[in-house]
Amino acid sequence: MTWRDTTAIATLTGLVVSGVAVRASGGGPPGTSSRSMSPHLREAADLGREHGTRRHRILVALELRNREALDAFLADVQDPTSPRYGQFLTQAEFDALYAPTPLDEEAVVAHLTRNGLRVTTRAPNRLLVGAIGSVAAIEQAFGVEMHRVQFRGALH
Repeated sequence: MTWRDTTAIATLTGLVVSGVAVRASGGGPPGTSSRSMSPHLREAADLGREHGTRRHRILVALELRNREALDAFLADVQDPTSPRYGQFLTQAEFDALYAPTPLDEEAVVAHLTRNGLRVTTRAPNRLLVGAIGSVAAIEQAFGVEMHRVQFRGALH
């Protein structure tokens, strides 16, 4: 499975997981957060709880480390007056400075596995972890409730 094949993204944002509305109540894996709700959620008609045995693919996005330092670097690397202008990082340098640590990624993997999800993919930069599992396992892992919805005439 490639990242493009992943049909759902769950970053604990309480959005739509594989087209199913999710309401976050906290309790997700370490290294992730719950900060936003989709503006489209208001347009969706709630059709009730999703069946607990239905399976979904999810993709968990871990937070970057040292975000303020990364923002400063990005400003400098693009500023012709900065001594760091044009001095881009290699992938290995970026990972060492800003990507989640291997321990952060392992904590997410352990959390998903402990809650009954099967990890299917792990990004080389440790920013994404893909998994598959039942609605019941996803709800347990992320402290959410998944619902079927109708959005713009389509069932999700």
